[in-house]
Formats: sequence, C-alpha cells, structure tokens
Amino acid sequence: MSPILDMYNGETISYAISERANFEQITEMLNKELKKLPDNSGLIFHSDQE
Repeated sequence: MSPILDMYNGETISYAISERANFEQITEMLNKELKKLPDNSGLIFHSDQE
C-alpha cells in the first residue's frame, strides 16, 4: 500500500495497492491525488523511501 497522509490530522488522502512496491504504484497514487488539487494548493510532498 502506498498512501498519501495529511500530516496535520493523519487522514489518508489517497492510496494505491499493489503486490510489489514499484514506480507504477507510486505514479497511480500521485496522479489520483493531483487531479483533485487546485494548482495553487502549496502542497509539499515528503517521502521516507530511499
């Protein structure tokens, strides 16, 4: 599971589920969320993956 979490309140904003963590899973999750956001949202992404 690859989620986007709101760090203010811990809410799950978007997610994608896959058998393996891969680039396709990440781009699916990001694309779902980015379609919902206004262009001037000021969104900051942080990843703990290396």
